[in-house]
Order: sequence, then C-alpha cells, then structure tokens
Amino acid sequence: MLPDTRFGKESAKWCFYLPNPPQLPLNWHDQQPNAMASIVALNGNHWRKISVIMAKISAPDDDWRRYQASLLRQDTQIQFTADDYKKQANIHLICGQQSAQKLGIDIKLTPQSFMDVSGANQTRILLPYLDYRQLPNRTINELRQYLNAIAD
Repeated sequence: MLPDTRFGKESAKWCFYLPNPPQLPLNWHDQQPNAMASIVALNGNHWRKISVIMAKISAPDDDWRRYQASLLRQDTQIQFTADDYKKQANIHLICGQQSAQKLGIDIKLTPQSFMDVSGANQTRILLPYLDYRQLPNRTINELRQYLNAIAD
C-alpha cells in the first residue's frame, strides 16, 4: 500500500476503510490541528458528512463535535484502497461495497444496515458508504450500542 493511502495515527483503535481519498491542500499533514477542516474546505459538504459520521461512530462519548475537530489526531484512522486489515486497530469499519470487495468480502448489503463480519480476533463491521441516506443517525446509534455491547 502506498504511504499516502492512510490518514491518522498508526496506533489508532478505530480504522475506517474507504474507497477513495479526498483532494489534499498543499503542505497538508494529517496531524495538523485543522487537518479535517482543511479537507472539508477543499472537498466540500461530502467530506464534512463523512467526518461527522466517523466522529459519531467512534467518539468515546456523546461529544462527537469535539471529537470530529481532531478526528485524525485521536484514536481514528482512515485507510483508502486497503487490501488488508490494519493489525493495530481493534475495530475495523469497512465502508461501502468497493472497500469490502478490495478486502475480499463478497457480501451484498441492504441500505441502512451494518453487518458483523469479524474474524482473526478483530471486530470487523461492514457498513454502507458513509452517507446519511445510507447510514442515518438511527443506524449509527444502533451500531454504537452494538459495539459497546460486544466490547463488554
């Protein structure tokens, strides 16, 4: 995998797998205080929605807005076009059919759902692409409850 296909800390607990990276500003680095805001400013509302959904899923508490602002400097990593799972992550969130196929998962998803496809002592969750039409707040809340339940 190319080095620029990952954003976030190598040691992150959460890893989101997405099919395509955003455009990046000049001199951008994922550990900058405004890293996610810079991506949103350049790529628009689509990436704002993606970062909000990631924050809502992975924030350690209900304050996802604070978590979103520093998402990539927290415990969240994003892998693009990955063909293998990050060993350091505990929770793998495979977003969309393209990401699933690249990781060797051949499962058809129904919209607005998630599916546990765990293996090799890792929690692996198959999700629709990170879009509110496919992954509304109700489903995000159900996913958080599910992840909390299996963590106990």
